Amino acid sequence: MMWYIFARSDSIDTDAVTRKYSVKYMSLPEYSYLQLRKAYPGVYENSVTPVPEADEWFHATIVIKDDWVTVYVNHSATASLKVKRPDSLNFRKIGLWSWDQGLSNDFANVTITE
Repeated sequence: MMWYIFARSDSIDTDAVTRKYSVKYMSLPEYSYLQLRKAYPGVYENSVTPVPEADEWFHATIVIKDDWVTVYVNHSATASLKVKRPDSLNFRKIGLWSWDQGLSNDFANVTITE
């Protein structure tokens, strides 16, 4: 089982319907974002606050503490997403993945602390 925090640059816009899907949690294969969206609407996905420019770098801080995952964007004191994981994984591995059509997908200055 793997879990993901997923940020969609194509959802970071002014459309309120798609904007609320900008950052989401999923844990595959048991908890896809579509399954979580259907069972728990508005819980495992949210809009990004503050809204970064879709074609610019943004800073993300992901805090994992106990069963909670919290995501902060661009050093904001307000979390863009805070969710209680529906699984109870004890993990010690982190993977980075990015995909978007038409934009470069790079990571820089990655720091992992325990």
